[in-house]
Amino acid sequence: MQSRSLLDAFRASGYFTMTRELDRQLPNISVPLLIVQSRQDQVVRPDNAHIIFDRVTSHDKRILWLERGGHIAAEDYDKQILFNQILRFIQDHSQSNLDPQTRTLNSNSPL
Repeated sequence: MQSRSLLDAFRASGYFTMTRELDRQLPNISVPLLIVQSRQDQVVRPDNAHIIFDRVTSHDKRILWLERGGHIAAEDYDKQILFNQILRFIQDHSQSNLDPQTRTLNSNSPL
């Protein structure tokens, strides 16, 4: 009985409609993309990272696999790895916006 009420709650929240729409929109994503997924995530199945990776049209796309954390990676065991890789990804894609002396964003940067 509890499974039925959980399914009803998902339907009422629009979860299934949202995920169908998201899946439909994935091929429209063409910007550089960093997909972060924990192998230990008990909320989002790890194979979803591959589904997203395969469906987006970005030429520069990467999957960052976190080995020790769970669903909330920014607060878990691998958070420093996560932060470092996000910073590297942003730096890789914003070189023209960095001041070469200070390695900080220029004040006129669009970011």
